[in-house]
Amino acid sequence: SSGINAEYGGGCFYELCYGIDANRNFDVQFNTVGVSPDPCNNMFPGKVAFDQRNTAAVRNFLLLHQTNLKLYLSYHSYSQYFMTPLGYTHNTTLDDEHHRSVGEAVVRALNVRHNRTYTAGSWSEILYLSSGNSADWVYEKLNITDSYTIELRPGYPDSTETEFELPAEEIRPCAEENVDGLIALIENIKYSRGNKLFQNDS
Repeated sequence: SSGINAEYGGGCFYELCYGIDANRNFDVQFNTVGVSPDPCNNMFPGKVAFDQRNTAAVRNFLLLHQTNLKLYLSYHSYSQYFMTPLGYTHNTTLDDEHHRSVGEAVVRALNVRHNRTYTAGSWSEILYLSSGNSADWVYEKLNITDSYTIELRPGYPDSTETEFELPAEEIRPCAEENVDGLIALIENIKYSRGNKLFQNDS
């Protein structure tokens, strides 16, 4: 995902550069892997975690509503992925079995309506190692089991030509299939009641 935030990031050798990758700016293994120290690079995470007003606003909102939070979902583009924690390591989580089950259900729903192929897996497994993403922060710091990232259209091979500029005629189909995926996701999340963990079968 581009995830670029327009606040001033800093200077590089030739020019002043604006923007950081907001999805590398969260305080979970911040600035450790899959980042660049160059403010002109699109993987620049910022100088310190939450040094951007928008990521700090997201953090503050989620902390304020933490006790009611059951699901966190971060939408990005592109690649047609449903990604589970974690991004900064290849180690699996204690919830890996649940995450994989959810991922399978979601991509089945995503793939049906318009015959698009989305792939499910952990961020580090199907994309690359990257620290500081919001879903990892929610999973580890807020202890929310169901915390995910979706990479929208386009997928390969279309992405080699369009990248982040999705053709207008694909916007509605992309939205439709992702509503289907969201419904499947909600039907498969876990949520806490007291000290027990229940499967949502509503």
